[in-house]
Amino acid sequence: MRTEPTHRLLLYSIVLVVTLAGAATPIAAQEGSAPAVTLSAAEIQVDAGETTEVTANYEFTVQDPGSGEQVLSAISGTMWLFPDHGVSDVSATVNGESVEPAVTREDRYMDVALPVSDVSGGETVEATVSYSVTSAPGSLKAPLWTPQFQTAGTDRVIEMTVSLPEGSNVHGAAFPKVDSRSGTTLSYDLLHMPGFVSVDYGQGGGALLDVGTLSTLFGLLLIFGILGGWLAWRRRAVREGGDANVI
Repeated sequence: MRTEPTHRLLLYSIVLVVTLAGAATPIAAQEGSAPAVTLSAAEIQVDAGETTEVTANYEFTVQDPGSGEQVLSAISGTMWLFPDHGVSDVSATVNGESVEPAVTREDRYMDVALPVSDVSGGETVEATVSYSVTSAPGSLKAPLWTPQFQTAGTDRVIEMTVSLPEGSNVHGAAFPKVDSRSGTTLSYDLLHMPGFVSVDYGQGGGALLDVGTLSTLFGLLLIFGILGGWLAWRRRAVREGGDANVI
């Protein structure tokens, strides 16, 4: 009679172990592996104005779509939200087909996810994101949809063009650094996706200032200041030396 409870306890223990082992196996299988994707190219067009229109084309190279619960089912990205610069009318396409982006707004940013399906390793996914940004006249500050997948960081694969209103010039600072300008068109060639583009502009003469330009100007001023100080010291030393020889 004493052995029966022991046998039952042993039996219950075996059943419990088998049940837990059986449950753990499919859970591990469902988790799977994360996808491996690279942002291989992007072309961004920004038409500045009181309502700025942004159209960005992205090209993603899929090395591995992942597996299980982590298989590639959407390409997500973030857009910063700035005061007095509202974002609206978000639309998207994937491989030329219109899709309904999943938009989640927070206080300072918004997440935008583009659904994808049946993606295989070695494939290229092309996506387009378009939206409008309202801003004050003469002040462009447009957030850019920054995908979760980054560039390789070895080549300048991000091309961006900003078109200012007719007759406008850049006033004040610009971010990112402008690589070239032709009339009212600003061009950028970048290694990575910037989180936003910012330009102050207006009618009449202006200046194209950015972090790189300001750093260069500061460096030149510093060099000329050092050279000027050295020349002044040299002249004074020569003059004092001449006076000593006369005495």
